[in-house]
Amino acid sequence: TIAGSDGVGKSFLALQFALACAAGGEFLGFEINRPYKVLLVQFELSNQELRNRLRGMYENFSKDIKNPDYLDIKGVSESSVFVDNWTMIDGSLASNDYDILIVDNLYTSTEKDVQNNQELSKLLSKIADIKNKHDIGILLINHHTKMNQDTKNLNKDMIRGGKAFTDFISNSLQVAQSNLSHDLKIFKLTKCRSQQAEILNVPFCMEFNEKTLCFEKLNAIENEAIHYVDIKKKPEFQAFRHLKPYATSQTINSKKYPAILNIEQIKAYIEDELGRNPKTTYSWINRLIEFGLFERVSHGNYAIKQYKYLDED
Repeated sequence: TIAGSDGVGKSFLALQFALACAAGGEFLGFEINRPYKVLLVQFELSNQELRNRLRGMYENFSKDIKNPDYLDIKGVSESSVFVDNWTMIDGSLASNDYDILIVDNLYTSTEKDVQNNQELSKLLSKIADIKNKHDIGILLINHHTKMNQDTKNLNKDMIRGGKAFTDFISNSLQVAQSNLSHDLKIFKLTKCRSQQAEILNVPFCMEFNEKTLCFEKLNAIENEAIHYVDIKKKPEFQAFRHLKPYATSQTINSKKYPAILNIEQIKAYIEDELGRNPKTTYSWINRLIEFGLFERVSHGNYAIKQYKYLDED
């Protein structure tokens, strides 16, 4: 499954995965070893939106898709959502020899209440029968339950349908918005039954490319929690923003750092200007280290770590 909150880009990812499978290429760093014949059933977008997105994305993949017949996309009308569409899907699969079925999304593909364990179990049983009948791989796009300020990391418990759903699936890729920048998303493989286990539960950043309409994998991240809190509203971040211009380039222990603040500079602002106590100073420093904005490089010296995607305004 690919699971995430509303508006995070799940439908773009579904299209990107479909095109990557049809081309036999790469998806967010995961190698696809050969072209596969794909059926994407789309309940999320209008047919016009779907055509517009596909037109823009296809140009990026067209040179690699040797056989256009390897990708079929079926859009449905608004009257076809929240009704049983799996009988229709079963019939569509019977008409062609597909390798992969992508359904965007589980919630709108059925009249069942996917948060009711009994109803969800019946639906998953039907999906399993279809999978076995057609000997096909299935990707289900799903939603997260609501994220909140207590969220520290992406985990399977957040996926709608709970344990009944996550026990059913073989792999889960979860996606979330970063609060550091609107352009930045976080993705993490949170369940895996294949050779990709070495990156299980390792969070990565990804960025949406407006030209190709595809997501691009960036770096692994050290501190996932920073991306789910609005640090810009926190007083320690306001102090960081005030102090940042006063940092200077220094060489410490034979290593050159482009931006160093010392404890006296920090104390002068937090304690003298803001009137806070020394305990607050060290508490804020520790929080900024936790956020990944400070690094303690020697006694009383802190390097400012650069974040390309930190929207400070």
